[in-house]
Amino acid sequence: MTDLPEETVVDPAADEHVNEWERLHLIVESGDSAVAHAYLHSLPPGDIARLLGRVSEDEQRSFLTVLSEHDAADVIETLPELQAAQLMAVLPPEKAAAIFDHMESDEQADLLDQLSVEQSQAILDELPAEAESIRFLANYNRDSAGGLMNTEYLAYRERNSVDDVLNDLRRFADDIPHTTCNTSTS
Repeated sequence: MTDLPEETVVDPAADEHVNEWERLHLIVESGDSAVAHAYLHSLPPGDIARLLGRVSEDEQRSFLTVLSEHDAADVIETLPELQAAQLMAVLPPEKAAAIFDHMESDEQADLLDQLSVEQSQAILDELPAEAESIRFLANYNRDSAGGLMNTEYLAYRERNSVDDVLNDLRRFADDIPHTTCNTSTS
């Protein structure tokens, strides 16, 4: 390997002559979460599930480990539930819980339903503050209104102007769950 000047950054996600599976391997080998983040966000929706379905369980686990917990949660939420559960089941409980903590509550409840009792308990043991509300949602049938709800919500004080609220929503759009919006004034 040749020595590169310090300011030169090799981006394994940028090589046009590498197929997607090789690119994923290079990113995992690099261990660079910024490169993994850029790669993840360069893919069309659904491609990450296809790619992860074609690599080994060890490579799947390694890719999730390279990602930030927030990005890993985004990946888990886009996967079919069974694939997501299988992937979470092979992670150490601490890592699974850290990812789980960045997921929307309704997605958490659905995922718990797919995991074994032991795996679910190991994750919830790592999240004692959230465990009660997650268990509450998990008790509902997934196709019922209770199974579809989540526990996250946004609240603004009455004194905030509509313009202030809209600006705030735009500024933090990436951090806001994209599920339901209740515009009730009561």
